[in-house]
Amino acid sequence: MLTRHTKNEDNTLLTFLTHHDILDGNEGLNLKWKLKHYLLQLTQVTHDVKMLQKVLLIKLLLLHYATQLEINTRCHEDAQLMCLVPDIESLDFYSLTWHKLSETKQRLGMIRSVKNITTLFKNVIRSPEPRFGENFSLLMPSVTPEDQGTYECDITAKVGGRNRNFVIHLKVDECVSRPETTATTTELPHSKPDQDIPAWCSVVGYMAVALFKIALSLFGIWVIEAVCKRSSRRRRHMR
Repeated sequence: MLTRHTKNEDNTLLTFLTHHDILDGNEGLNLKWKLKHYLLQLTQVTHDVKMLQKVLLIKLLLLHYATQLEINTRCHEDAQLMCLVPDIESLDFYSLTWHKLSETKQRLGMIRSVKNITTLFKNVIRSPEPRFGENFSLLMPSVTPEDQGTYECDITAKVGGRNRNFVIHLKVDECVSRPETTATTTELPHSKPDQDIPAWCSVVGYMAVALFKIALSLFGIWVIEAVCKRSSRRRRHMR
């Protein structure tokens, strides 16, 4: 295991060698420069190893986080699953495919991009159909609990490259159905249809009206005749 190496330790070592006349003379001077060059290289190697350890630690943390990533989405909302592979923007790969893992861990293909040509798998029966988003993310409009599950972004590298994949879990809330409003119609009581009037009643009614008109006409004629007779009598008496 490498220990922490500092410049103070280098100076202490050089001071010790000089104080004990180990680095006197030309040979000592050459040895001194060689020793300083060696210590400088050792310091650089130690620094590089520490940086490598930090990078590996960060990658392990990212890998652990990636395997535990889960997205929660409400019902009927659009879900976007990101393919969080490092440097995906600059990767020169052959194909990128999104799979959905079944309960038996079987990979069911959904959508694939090969040389910027998008292809949907035949087993995809959801509507609206999934599509690629930014940085080859998986876009699924209006998700439902049936879309819940584990998805995998699988990158197939070109010859000489390294294949990569990323797993993400999608959780969809239960859909809350709105209560259906039923229109209630109140039936009004049906009024009884008018009973048909017998024909003889109609005839009697018409005859009564006609007789009343005749009687009224005769009464008018009688009144007129009476007035005429009275006026004629008055004229005779005046003569």
